[in-house]
Amino acid sequence: MGKKSRRPNRNKQKNTAPKSANNNWWTGGAVYEGEYKDGKRNGNGKCTFASGAVYEGEYKYGNRNGNGKYTSANGAVYEGDFKDDERNGNGKLNYANGEVYEGEFKDDKMHGTGKYTFASGEVYEGDFKDDNMNGTGKFTNANGDVYEGVYKDGESSGNNKYT
Repeated sequence: MGKKSRRPNRNKQKNTAPKSANNNWWTGGAVYEGEYKDGKRNGNGKCTFASGAVYEGEYKYGNRNGNGKYTSANGAVYEGDFKDDERNGNGKLNYANGEVYEGEFKDDKMHGTGKYTFASGEVYEGDFKDDNMNGTGKFTNANGDVYEGVYKDGESSGNNKYT
């Protein structure tokens, strides 16, 4: 069979509101309600950004650290682990268009093992690197056709098994 190429929707759900110099408050009209320690957000809290985005979860040293839920202004929702204000660890990202990624994140990107379900019904299960299908994986088309093999930078690479 021919080369199968499909890239996940990689719209970032990262907060873009700038921090103030003292890392205590978000500038631009954001409101934080929650726990503090030594003048910084620490423990459980909720931050509502001027854009309409909302983060509710754990903070440590003024940053999102631990488990939390981030709802972007466009309706995408991420629930999972954060480290230093970025998605890191395990989580689930539901895009506003119906696409879903569930798996590992590193440095705010899909990275590690995961499952990406496209709005069309297609599904990729396998390895990701830097927001792309990268490594061993299985791609299932909406009609049930399955491609198994190696992917690099979002595209099939080498001899994939087609069933």
